Amino acid sequence: MGQAIRKLLILLAGSALALGPPGARPARADAPTLEHQVKSAFVVNFIQFIDWPAASFDKPDDPLIIGLVDGGGMGQAMTAAVEGKTVRGHKLVIREFTAATVGKCHVLVVGGLDGAALQNAAKAAGGAGVLTIGDSDRFTDSGGVIRFYLEDGKVRFEINLAAAQRAQLQISSKLLKLARVVNQ
Repeated sequence: MGQAIRKLLILLAGSALALGPPGARPARADAPTLEHQVKSAFVVNFIQFIDWPAASFDKPDDPLIIGLVDGGGMGQAMTAAVEGKTVRGHKLVIREFTAATVGKCHVLVVGGLDGAALQNAAKAAGGAGVLTIGDSDRFTDSGGVIRFYLEDGKVRFEINLAAAQRAQLQISSKLLKLARVVNQ
């Protein structure tokens, strides 16, 4: 078993820890919640199991840009999760956007966007070759690729294969085995 899949399995097991009652707050108002930390770690691990179209990077060592839109407090957790990390020669870089100012990125993590708003944000991020990740109830129904959801106090995820294909992303079968797959 590869190192990356082992990390993801450990992360899944770790997410089995109770995240606390709904609405629980971190000890400090500005500190990321355990849920944000788990989701951020998942995002970093997902990247290891995705192949982007060749045109997504001008050079083999271009940074892989993770855009955050209304991250719902995930900014600090994502920054900590990607600090000093590279995936397949690409340094991971965080950029924070608003729904109106989305720029080019390879991964777009959004909070509270569905439907047309999600489609517009993904299009502004570059369209094809953008992995969209969110946690709203209808995220994958609205064309998002990966949706986080809570089940029995644990962070889980589902993958919309049709949306991944439209975005020209190849998702490893190892990651698909760990997800609930929708819209096949």
